[in-house]
Amino acid sequence: GNMGSRDRFDYSALGETVNTAARAESTCKRVGHDILLAGRVDAASARFALLQAGSAPMKGKTNVEPIHIVVGDETMMDTPAFRALQAENDGMLRLLGTGRKKPAASERQLLLELAARHTALASYFTALSDRLEDLKPVPAHGA
Repeated sequence: GNMGSRDRFDYSALGETVNTAARAESTCKRVGHDILLAGRVDAASARFALLQAGSAPMKGKTNVEPIHIVVGDETMMDTPAFRALQAENDGMLRLLGTGRKKPAASERQLLLELAARHTALASYFTALSDRLEDLKPVPAHGA
């Protein structure tokens, strides 16, 4: 919207969606990935190869928001390699999402192996061991 006077204009985006996007951007460092989606994923995001990445608290929100990392477009999404990566990621999230404070040594080793095999996602897999609290199942909003 147009903010300011006749002599000085400042066009700004405002609203809940913009606030969520700003919070998602600041969550990227914690998650270890440059691009992520926060909130419920809808049909518009079906054009992207997404991996579940747990949930994250967002400043100004009462509930944690589910997050997904964007790893490619629809071309990647349809490959057997992506489906295998997705299965590995989902399995790791289930393994780590038990509410413990620290991963077991065997789980840390699995994360290192995933990071070595998927070098573009090495920071993401490495960060998972510090994000166990974010990996617990997300309750439905209003529950």
